[in-house]
Amino acid sequence: MAKVIKQDKINERTYVLWLEEKKKPEPGQFYMVYPQDGAKILGRPISVFDYVDGKLGLLYEVVGEGTREFSRLEAGDQVRVLGPYGRGFHMDSDKKAACIAGGVGLAPFIYLSRFLAGKTPIYFGTKDDTGFADYLKDYSIELISQVGGYITDIVPYEDYDKFYTCGPRVMMNVVLKQCRDYEKDLELSLEERMGCGFGACLACICQGKEGRKKVCLDGPVFTKEELEHA
Repeated sequence: MAKVIKQDKINERTYVLWLEEKKKPEPGQFYMVYPQDGAKILGRPISVFDYVDGKLGLLYEVVGEGTREFSRLEAGDQVRVLGPYGRGFHMDSDKKAACIAGGVGLAPFIYLSRFLAGKTPIYFGTKDDTGFADYLKDYSIELISQVGGYITDIVPYEDYDKFYTCGPRVMMNVVLKQCRDYEKDLELSLEERMGCGFGACLACICQGKEGRKKVCLDGPVFTKEELEHA
């Protein structure tokens, strides 16, 4: 069980849940967060948004009853959390990098930005960017938002050596194709429904170039060389 420190509301559907956590996660890892309602047995995999001095931030969007229950948590409440799980990002300090995010796929790149050199550009495609710029103003990032349309259309792929991406599969597949065409390094963080988070239930299988992969255990971060498609 983890103790809730506070809950930040970015907009009507998006929140950051802050919890006490002693173990420092790696950028790109995730936690399984379990609703208190016993009728909802399965946990929800949520990427690490940030971690500072024993405080873990998890960004999520309210999309169903489980995440709606998370939004009602208050300081002092206890919530069942397991992790950190999964394989995270590789940080290449000698490469000029940018992130491409769609929706709550933004989450892993805020913490990742602490490990990258300089101010991290994040190309952020969203249906509603309300509240994000203000909430992220103290982070060392350059948030380049686009509401609607395709964020992948405005990315100057030739300007960077490496990309990180997370978000809808359609978006990530476009990024994958562009990075192959431009011969750029790419790491993709796959979003997937999970039952356990540590490889036992086989609920999050994806197809890799060399056979099936468990997103929770072999990922969630994969290189472009490991995947046929996102």
